[in-house]
Amino acid sequence: MNERRIENKGVIMKTMRIFLLAAIMALAGIWNFSTQSVAQNQPSAETLAAARTLFSILQPTLDTDLTDQLEARAWPNVESLLRTSYPQISPEAVLALRTEFRRIYDAFSAEIMNDSPETYARYFTAAELRQLIAFYQTPTGQKSLRAFQDIQAQSLAKFNERLPAVQEQINGAFNAILRVFGYGR
Repeated sequence: MNERRIENKGVIMKTMRIFLLAAIMALAGIWNFSTQSVAQNQPSAETLAAARTLFSILQPTLDTDLTDQLEARAWPNVESLLRTSYPQISPEAVLALRTEFRRIYDAFSAEIMNDSPETYARYFTAAELRQLIAFYQTPTGQKSLRAFQDIQAQSLAKFNERLPAVQEQINGAFNAILRVFGYGR
């Protein structure tokens, strides 16, 4: 029985790692702007100020909604694994775990968000950031911010949908290579 619990805990931890990797990849996609702009090692105060202004426009869209979407996609799998590992788990324990899951994820997300203005400032000049600010204040810019949530959710859904096949492909390829080197079954 203890071996099963240890194995199930391993499955839960693996799932959590996969979720965090997927979340990080999804979040990284948010900030993956073109690197054609000159990257700056030490952004100027003016550039940082412009990046903070831009981020104050972007953050409400990126923050809660994205976190809610990621949690909505990840939690059912986590809860299913918990219920499989601990069939007698009480609703109170599940609620406590979900609350803690969200608290940890919110803190993680906040750290990422706090670093974002400096990241923007490394990839964009102050003038470019002001152009982005001007854009996001236009009707098209506002529409893009509203649409972003749905676009990101659809992209994440496609990612999640295709991930098992990619994992299977990677596992198969790795096993084949390991067999060539005498490590596989």
